[in-house]
Formats: sequence, structure tokens, C-alpha cells
Amino acid sequence: MVCTGKTGLSRPAHTECILSATIRIQRHAQTVIPILLLLLTAVISLPAQADSFVDLSIGLNADSNITRALLSSDRYSDTSLDVEVTAGRFYQLQPGRSVTTFATLAASRFDQLDGLDAQRLGLGASYQHKAGLGAYAPSVNLSLNWNQHNSVGKTRDRDTMELELSYSKRLSATWHATAGFLYEYSQGRHDGVRHSSMYSPVNDIYDFSQRGAFASAEYAFFNQALLSLSYSWVDGNTVSSALAPNPRLLGISSALTLDPAVPAPVGRRQVAYSLKTQAHLWSLDWSIPVGTDTAFSIAYALQQIAARAGVDYKNDRISVKLLHAW
Repeated sequence: MVCTGKTGLSRPAHTECILSATIRIQRHAQTVIPILLLLLTAVISLPAQADSFVDLSIGLNADSNITRALLSSDRYSDTSLDVEVTAGRFYQLQPGRSVTTFATLAASRFDQLDGLDAQRLGLGASYQHKAGLGAYAPSVNLSLNWNQHNSVGKTRDRDTMELELSYSKRLSATWHATAGFLYEYSQGRHDGVRHSSMYSPVNDIYDFSQRGAFASAEYAFFNQALLSLSYSWVDGNTVSSALAPNPRLLGISSALTLDPAVPAPVGRRQVAYSLKTQAHLWSLDWSIPVGTDTAFSIAYALQQIAARAGVDYKNDRISVKLLHAW
């Protein structure tokens, strides 16, 4: 039995469908998360040369369409402050083979839409294999990450599991290229009946999986400054927030729920819709070293999202970031 936004099932049958899907999701999470923790524990005990590291990132972002809205009346532009700390260990297993384990704590604070304020806890591990010796030898990297997202509005609370495979190679003394594939599994944590809306009982807006591909090129200047251009394509889902009723979004959404993170006028309701989409993300980043272990970067990103029925979204983001490593 497959649950969709237009099942046509009776209430008991539809409830059974939702409960069945919830049980499957919980079983998936209960299987994958212990595997990741077991992997991290096993790697920590490896008899290999290890080095610890701590990275701090502080960033300021300006988004033109933070709600990913279609109508101009639903679009919100906002600025946000991101703080992220990552600590981990790097293990050199053999020449050309290494493993990295890490944990991340991150927080985001918005200027106007404080209902989008969020925290994130992440655990991950990556394996790198370098095919040969020297700076020009290509390398393959496989990484697995688990993240728990917690938001003030609760609607966006979710757990995600990400698997990424990439290939990178230095082409010259100044050029470096990377390409790869990714898969993400997402599970919302607030899918109960009390979170549903009057428009649909299917409210699991963050229960989905998505796949994608990416590529980037990086140029290193003589002063160690870096200029990088990257492109990502994702076939998955986008959560769009808009005032209801919105028949156009209702007709193409796979799930929806009330959205307390975005204020609504008196007598209206704000709803978050989960839409099947294909997204294209272009990013240009300029990074300048300002010390031995510190760098400053400024970036521009263009996100173009296409859903069904001619529903398209666009978001521009400008970011400045300070990074420091210990």
C-alpha cells in the first residue's frame, strides 16, 4: 500500500497506511544509525597514525526567497547567521589510504523569520583512497553522514542520512577538479495527527529520498587564494511555504502541514508543501587566507528549482564566511 496525497482511502484504511509507512521509516533509522555508530567506534580503535582537528565556521547569509515560494506575496527575503563547529580525527591507514571521523554542532539564527532558527547535530565518517603517489594522483572518497535537524517551529525537525561518492584530481599546479554522486534519505519527526492540516491528512513533508550529482573546479592563485565554481543537480523534494488555500500547490504536493515558522495574516493559514522537484545549484566562491589557519570567503549561489505544472522557484544567496582551523 502506497500513501499519497490523493489516496481516496477511507479514514481507517488511510490511518493504517500512514502507520505502516511510519513503522517502515522507524525500522530504517533504527538499522542505519547503529551501523554508522559502529563504524565510527571501529575506526577509532584502528592501529593507525591519527591526528585530531577542530574547525570553526561563522557565516552571514542573505537569501532572496528563503521560503521557496512561487507567488511574490509569499516570498520572504531574510538574513541569517550560521555558526558551525566540527571536531574529528584523521587516520592514515596506509600510504594513499585514510579514514576521517567527525562530529558537528551547528546553529542558524534568522533576522526576521525566527521560526526558522535551527540547530543541527551531525556524525560522519569518510574513506579516501589515492591511486598513486604525488600531488597529481587521483583520489576516490566515500562518506556517510547522519544529521539531526531541530527547528524552533518544529515543522522542519528531521533526521537525514547522506551517502556521497566523489572523484577528485589535481590537473595542474593551479587547477583542481572534483565530481561525484550523492544520495540522501530524510525522515521527519513531527508527522503525528496533531501536526496535520485541514487540507490533507498526509503531513510527512520531510519523509523522502533524493539523489544527485555534482562537479566543481578550483583555481589556486599565487597568494593561496582560491576561486571555485561548482554545480549540483538534485532529483528529490523541495519544501515550499505559502498561504493557504493554494490550489496550484495543493494539486502537485506529496504532503503538507501547517507552518508556524512563517507568520500568517489574521484569518489565514501558512502551510508548508513538499513538492517533487529537480534543482540546479550554481555557486561561485572566492576564498582568501588571512592567517596560517584562517580564511575569509565570499560566495554567490543561484538555486533554480522546477516542480510539476510549471511551478518554478528561484533563490539567490550571498554569503560571507570566516573559517579557522586548529
